[in-house]
Amino acid sequence: MSKFLLRFIFCLCALWLPMHLWAQVPQAVNFQAVARDTRGMSMANTNMLVRFSILEGSASGETVYQEIRTVTTNGFGSFAFQIGQMPDFVTIGSFNAVDWTGAPKYFKVDYDPTCKYNWSYSMNATALVSVPYAFVADAVTYIDVAKVKDGDALIYNAKSQKFEAMKMHIDSIEWNRIQHRPEVATQARLDSLAGQLERRLVEVEHSLTLLRTCGTLTVTDYDGNVYNVVEFGGQCWLRENLRTTHYADGTPIVEGGSMTSETEGYFYRYNQSADDANEYGLLYNWPATVREAGQESVQGVCPAGWHVPSAAEWNLLGETLGGAQTAGGALKESGSSHWVAPNTAADNASGFTALPAGYLKNGQFAGRGTDACFWTSSADGAGTAFYRQLLSASGSLYDFSYSRSCGHSVRCVK
Repeated sequence: MSKFLLRFIFCLCALWLPMHLWAQVPQAVNFQAVARDTRGMSMANTNMLVRFSILEGSASGETVYQEIRTVTTNGFGSFAFQIGQMPDFVTIGSFNAVDWTGAPKYFKVDYDPTCKYNWSYSMNATALVSVPYAFVADAVTYIDVAKVKDGDALIYNAKSQKFEAMKMHIDSIEWNRIQHRPEVATQARLDSLAGQLERRLVEVEHSLTLLRTCGTLTVTDYDGNVYNVVEFGGQCWLRENLRTTHYADGTPIVEGGSMTSETEGYFYRYNQSADDANEYGLLYNWPATVREAGQESVQGVCPAGWHVPSAAEWNLLGETLGGAQTAGGALKESGSSHWVAPNTAADNASGFTALPAGYLKNGQFAGRGTDACFWTSSADGAGTAFYRQLLSASGSLYDFSYSRSCGHSVRCVK
């Protein structure tokens, strides 16, 4: 069979594009070509197979659509068809699914004059320089500017799928149906915001006072435990019970279990359980608390820069809070999440947040939920020392002296 040339002309245009922009978008391309043999003579009344491909990205890119059809030239060697409309076969993709707004598109034509699906003849892929507007028009949202007047607003009409101009009337808007609407600035809302701002300012002022007086907002012990700081009348106190198992220089403190001693230092876990040490802290006997007896102001078990409060410093704390008769209520955590009811007069007005960690006495643990006992650095007799006690059934701060072998909580002061 003699070789022949396929010279073609094709145009990219919609099958029918009315003047109205919102008319239905066409999904086809008119294609026309003239088949000529090697002598340049038109091949009239000839059957052949044509394979048409649309490539994406480049001339060798992915084929996103491909169709095959049988064509017959007319008396002038010409033939025409509509790409995407009624092919014999669609072998790849769907013409309607081609994304004309995406990557560049290329057209490629293969043909077989033997009609045996032998695609040995091919035209080079040709870039589609511009996409016909008709193919991307269905991705466009239209704005109808007819009869627009000054001051009109554009409102989307889902039925016509257009933005249309109209006047806005406040009585046509239902406030509760507006999504992401701003909150109404009612007096109640303004009062609430003012209250939040006032509380925040108080918190900021409190933090600034702590920084000015105590130089820090938190303290970290040797074990890495972090404690908050609270201030009373120029005194800086830890807000939580101590829970370190080492002195500030790294020396370990021996865990006593249920052993007691008036001379050897021990720390204790209530009922020998570690479950709530982070919440209630640990208990210490007096030798472990002060480490070195005979001094009123001693660092003892406290972090560097802090010391175990003396009896006098506890007395000053009580006076600052209105006296020992009522200071207990200001020192205790309010409510019954830790304290057993009635937790008399507890309002934690000081922020000290005393918890009823209980105590160890004569080798027995007791008082969890009802008693908070805190060592002072002040000795009393040969085998006794002063401590302070809070009770769930009282709003007072009590001053007692008992055996140094007892296990009590420790708060540090600066």
